[in-house]
Amino acid sequence: MLKNISRPHGSVLPNIIFDYKKRVFELFLLALCIVFLSGYMQSSFAHGASSDTSAQDNGNEIKYKTQSNGTQYLDSKKSDVAIRVLVEKSNLGSSELEVAEIFLPAGLNTAVHSHGSIEIFYVLSGQLEHVVNGVSHMLEPGMVGIVKPEDNVSHKVPIAADCRALVIWTPGGEIDRIKKNYTQRSIE
Repeated sequence: MLKNISRPHGSVLPNIIFDYKKRVFELFLLALCIVFLSGYMQSSFAHGASSDTSAQDNGNEIKYKTQSNGTQYLDSKKSDVAIRVLVEKSNLGSSELEVAEIFLPAGLNTAVHSHGSIEIFYVLSGQLEHVVNGVSHMLEPGMVGIVKPEDNVSHKVPIAADCRALVIWTPGGEIDRIKKNYTQRSIE
């Protein structure tokens, strides 16, 4: 479906409205581009039937999985926040990137905090008030919110509905940093 969006000065830009699966696919493509464009992994991919493969990183072989349902679930000890870790060192083979699907309950209001990594939110459903350095931005499905390590951020979910989002951290390490506040479950 195409929807025309009026742009400044009267120009019109077609905007393709993607369904959920296409949005997820696009975000994974974005995440992979970040990994490969940042120069951390040199491409020497082995394509085969196995889900395990290897590449060269500065002459060292690293193992990674070419497919995965994720690595673990994290359930908050303090609220109903739930995280499904999709990509991290255990299945990527290196730590330059982490990707997770996050469920944020209606009415959530996190404390102001910062991250040791760049954090990118991609909203799948619901709304997320993304407050960066005191400036509020309301994110809706299909929108991206970005936080740099030097920023202070809080996340608020309106009472009307829960929010689901994909979150990317680069470089990785945020999963290990937040684990102490979550109960871990494996993905079966």
